[in-house]
Amino acid sequence: MSHDGTRLGAGRRGWWPPHGRPIYGSGVSGLRAVGVLACCAAVLLTGSGAAAAPVAPGPLDPAAFHGLVPPPGPYVRLAAEPGNRDLAIPTARRPHAKSGAVALRLTQPQLRSVWCAPAAGRAALSAVMPRPPGQTWLATAMGTGGQGTLMSAIAPALNRAQRRNRYQLDFATSPRVLLSRVRMDVERYRSAVIIGVDPGQLPWYEGLLPLGGGHALVVHGYSVTPAGGALLVWDPARSPLAGRHTTSSSALTAAGVRFGGAIVW
Repeated sequence: MSHDGTRLGAGRRGWWPPHGRPIYGSGVSGLRAVGVLACCAAVLLTGSGAAAAPVAPGPLDPAAFHGLVPPPGPYVRLAAEPGNRDLAIPTARRPHAKSGAVALRLTQPQLRSVWCAPAAGRAALSAVMPRPPGQTWLATAMGTGGQGTLMSAIAPALNRAQRRNRYQLDFATSPRVLLSRVRMDVERYRSAVIIGVDPGQLPWYEGLLPLGGGHALVVHGYSVTPAGGALLVWDPARSPLAGRHTTSSSALTAAGVRFGGAIVW
């Protein structure tokens, strides 16, 4: 199936377009058929055979990336005590898995400039409940104000919204710890992690934002690599550069230094 529900591979080496008959072909001939169709579409849309130039994103508003306030120190990792998730590590659903992800059913960009935490919270909740509350409800539950949301207010609000997954504030102070937390959430709890970062240190905003901001991201997938780990991230900002990204665990840990590695998982 394709992303829009179109059936793929229904026939002899062919694919079904959204409407009409299947297109068959193999090797060079099949590629030529697809290429001819793409070329004709480009001519009809642009009036010439030249491909349209990509549109560069407009300037970013730094005020839209100050929606998260770091928690007060000291930043201490949770100990393996009753009720804390460290105890669940031996009971992972796939203890030797090298990659995995949970689906975010709702990825609605933040409705206001300082609502990154409510938007991230709604997306994270969509992995564990079919109808998560809206951003307005979450902003009220998190006490989101003109300066944004306290990182420490996210977990209590998410726990008010549902009982399936007990979220808590923790600190992933190294790439290894962050990768292990994401892996555990995906494999054991089928849930996503929210992380606080300085957006000016994220690879997709490099050189476009000043340092010192506060922003919430959702991490909902991972892959163990020889270099360490890669993480699947959703950015709730209202920007053409936001949305889904894959970045390294070390890059995300570096972006979270200002928050002491604070995560909600």
